[in-house]
This record gives sequence, structure tokens and C-alpha cells, in this order.
Amino acid sequence: MRVFKTIAVTLFLMLGCSLSIFAQNREVSGKVFDANQQPLVGAAVMLPGTTNGAVTIDDGSFSLTIPAGDVTVEVSSLGYLTRKVTIPAAKSSITIFLEEDNLTLNETVVVGYGTQKKVNLTGAITTVDSKSLENRVSHSLTNMLQGSVPGLNISTSSGNPGSSGSLNIRGTTSINASSPLVIVDGAEGDMSRVNPNDVASISVIKDAAAAAVYGARAAYGVILITTKSGAAKDGKATVRYNGRFGWESPTTSTDYETTGYWSVYTVNLFWKADTGGTPYCNYTDNDMMQLLARVNDKTENPDRPWVVEEVRNGRNQWVYYCNTDWYHELYRDNHPVQQHNISVTGGSKGVKYYLSGAYDRQSGMLKQDPDVFGKYNLRAKFDFDINKYMKMSNNTSFYSSTYSYKGVDNVQNALAYSARHALACFPLKNPDGTWLYSTPYLGYKVANGRHAILGNDYNVNKDRKSDFTNTTELRITPVKTFTLTANYTYRLRQNRNTNRRTSFDYREYPDGPMQSYTTGAGQDRLLESIDTWSYYATNVFGTYHESFKDAHNVTV
Repeated sequence: MRVFKTIAVTLFLMLGCSLSIFAQNREVSGKVFDANQQPLVGAAVMLPGTTNGAVTIDDGSFSLTIPAGDVTVEVSSLGYLTRKVTIPAAKSSITIFLEEDNLTLNETVVVGYGTQKKVNLTGAITTVDSKSLENRVSHSLTNMLQGSVPGLNISTSSGNPGSSGSLNIRGTTSINASSPLVIVDGAEGDMSRVNPNDVASISVIKDAAAAAVYGARAAYGVILITTKSGAAKDGKATVRYNGRFGWESPTTSTDYETTGYWSVYTVNLFWKADTGGTPYCNYTDNDMMQLLARVNDKTENPDRPWVVEEVRNGRNQWVYYCNTDWYHELYRDNHPVQQHNISVTGGSKGVKYYLSGAYDRQSGMLKQDPDVFGKYNLRAKFDFDINKYMKMSNNTSFYSSTYSYKGVDNVQNALAYSARHALACFPLKNPDGTWLYSTPYLGYKVANGRHAILGNDYNVNKDRKSDFTNTTELRITPVKTFTLTANYTYRLRQNRNTNRRTSFDYREYPDGPMQSYTTGAGQDRLLESIDTWSYYATNVFGTYHESFKDAHNVTV
């Protein structure tokens, strides 16, 4: 009885403590608006010093759990001043207004054929400077912009080394392609091929104002990228280098079923329910007992071999009792990567230069012979003062990439097809070293033969891309308020792809003949393609700018 009282008192005290803990927290809700009472989407409402916070949705609303009593929260949004707001203990809802960051209004923004101060703009333009990208680790400038620009959607459909996200501004508005127009230093370009370390600023024009300059091609917005230029430093050069070594891993679990017994049992269970009793894998009850006896064997035990040779249906057959981890036999979780960037900048009063180079190497997920992507970026930018009225500049960039991999067409093909009909009870190879492709226990081909294709030294693929761009520009300023600009751009792009397929040999029975897979993915063929694009652009335009009484600005 005394013990019972002690337990009861203890439980009562624990319940009381729990109730007091829950009583210390409360739920608050609210909305965040700008100075014009427009709801702010994506504003962060945080408890300072903690990871507890919320993000506003389309109507600017949020909901947050906070401690009891008066609580101060921090509210921030891109382009607005961060504000600390105190929520009294008696209030459960609150309305918050944020003011635009006036310091950003004086920033110079690239708009079409010129620049303006942000305060003078009426269109929807967001800018990102180089400092915002410095601490972002990514292989692509496109992916670096994720979360930096409101309304810019970046989606990724492939995890291949060298792959980059697709761009969309303010949602899909057409059943056709709706990607924004990308302009790099005044010429049409590819954002994924720009070295992030070369970027000085990025302007994203989101509304129809872009069409006034670029026409119908800007119907889905425009992204203007301006690269860095040299600086006058009395002839002294500044050298910068940064590098990175590391590993990348999947963001999802790769802990798949690796026991032969449970893979056969589970698939047969659902297969029979769907087909009216026909099993997927034709294993006998004794075979299932043999699999069960090996269910805890991580490696093959000599007393319980994973492949047994028996006589069935009048001929010798291999019977498979394996626990094969198919995923980790073909693929790996850790992929080494490295990046190197170097730049040299400097100049004197009349000549400025900026030189840069970058190398990026990524290894993929293939295990036996890893797929490898490597790219190079080179840029040379010079500015000359011919006289006090004329300036000339030349901007040359070069991009080159190579992606080498095994398989059929692409790595996704191997990943998708190797996951089919590859039960853990089957090994990759037979005891005699031949590939396991066809077996009397399945009505399908094991892993669709992708394990044999990946293990075939002659199935090689190589995708090579190059991109050369040169822009020469002349600027004449006869008077302070007027500038005449003329430039010429030449761009040469080329894609060269090589795909080699070969057949492979396999054996179905221990005493059977060697057979060959020569159709479909095993067809012996060589495909080579070369695609070349040439781009020429000439622009001649004048810009007039005048300010009146330091309050009114006119730019034409």
C-alpha cells in the first residue's frame, strides 16, 4: 500500500509538471503588410535566439507558438527593414507593418540598355549583389538564387552531376515554355554556364515592363546578369583564390530491402492479390524456408551458401538464396566534389582588366565506374579609355564541360530500370562469373540487365558542351548628359554527344549455352551527334539622363 501511494504521488507530480509546461506556451496569429498595406509573402517571424519561427503565406498571415507573457518577435523580409515587435500577454493576434529598406533604393539597378537607381523604378525589379552569393555553396548560379528573389521559382528535375534548375517567374502562364529571358552582359546567355564568382549583380525584371525593351521574348520576365570589371589600382594586381573539397550525399534514405526472404514474400503477396493467385517469383515452400534460414546473414555463410545447384525439371539449375543490397552494389551514397576559382583584377587610370578561371568536378552515384562531370570557366574583361570622350571594352568568356557515364542514354535510365525485377534473393552474377539476366524463377529479366550494362566496359557515353562569347563595345560621351553606345556580340555554342551500346553475354543454366542480349538496351550501336549554334547581335543606342534640383530624374 505504501508503494502504491508513492507511485500515485509521483504520477500526480509528473502530470502537474506536464500541465505547467503546456501552460507556459500559447498560440498567436497575425499578418504582415508593407507600407501600402499589401500582404508580404515569405516574411520570417522568429523568436530571437531560437529556431522557433514561422513564414507568412499568400495573404501575409502566420501562426506561431510562443511562451507565456510578453514576447518579442523579430520580423524580416527581403528588401525591408527588420523589425522587432512585442506581443503582449493579453493579445493572441497582431498586425505588423514593415518599411522598405531605403538604403537599397539608392542601389544602381541594371535595366535593359542602361542603369537606374532603384528609387526611380516603377516596375517590379529585384536585385541580388555578389555579397549575397558569396557564402552559398552550389555548383550552379541558378541554384544559388533559390530563396533570394521573391517570385522566382527554381525547380530541379534531375540530380545528375552538372544538372541545373529550371527558372520560372511568378508561376506558369502558358502551356508552352515559360522560362525567362537571360541576358549576360547585354547578350543572351545561359545562367548555368556563368561562373558565380564572376557575378557583380543580378536584376530580375518580373512584370511586363521587360517587354518594352526585349519584346515578346521577355513575356515571362528577364534576368539581367552583370559580371565584374577591373578596377584602377595604380597598376597593382589583386589575386584571389578560393577552393572547396567535399562530399555530397542523397537527401533521401537509401536503406532498401536487402533480405531475400522478405523481398520475395512481400512481392509475391501483392502480386498474387493482383493476379488472382499467380506468384511473381516461382519459389517453392522449401525455397522460402531456405531463404528464411538466411534472413539474418549479412554476408554468405559457408554452411548456408547463397547459390545452390540442384536438378529441377530434368536439368541442372541454380537456386538463389541471396541477401543482395542491389542499390549499394550499383550505386554509392558519398560523391566527392571539388571546386577551384581564381581571379586577377587591377589596372591603371586608362586601362582596367579582370581575368578569372574556374574548375568544377563532380562525381556521380555510379559505383563501379563513377560518372564524372567537369567544367571550366574562363573570362577576360578589359576596359580602355581612348580619350576623355570615348571608351572601349572587350568581354570574352569561354565555357566547356564534359560528362562521362555508363549505361543507356542517361543515368536515370539505369536507376529506373535496375530497380525493376531485382529482388534481393538474386545476385548480380552466377557462381561461374556470368551475368544473371534470365532465370526460370521469373517471367521477367533480372534488373532489366542494367547491372550487366553498367558493368560492361564498352558501354560508354560522353556529353561535351562548349560556349564561347565575345562582346566589343564602344561608348561615346560628347556631353555629360548623353552617351552613345554601340556593341557587337558573337556567340558560338556546340554540343557533342557520343553514345556507345554493346551486347552482353549471360547464362541461364549451369550446363546451358552462353547467350547474348542483342536487342533493346543490348543493341550494338554507336551514336554521335554534333549541334552548333551561332549568335550575332549588334546594338546601337543613345541614353540621355538629366537630374533637376536633385529631386527629379529623366532618363530616355
